[in-house]
Amino acid sequence: MYEYIPEDDISNGKGSVTFNKKDAEVIDFSLSEIENEEYFMLYRNKSFSVVRDFIEKQEFPENYKIAWY
Repeated sequence: MYEYIPEDDISNGKGSVTFNKKDAEVIDFSLSEIENEEYFMLYRNKSFSVVRDFIEKQEFPENYKIAWY
């Protein structure tokens, strides 16, 4: 499971993505507070695209930071 904090601001809440490492299938996800309020999954989708890169490289870091501007 990977967690993300939209816009690097904890007041936006945390989201998470749980996936199968073998085929990149999303098993479960929870949206951050800002995504629930605004009815979009922008940050979840960006997080998932990064996870797909992990799967392609077969590298699964314990911590990974993404910056949104």
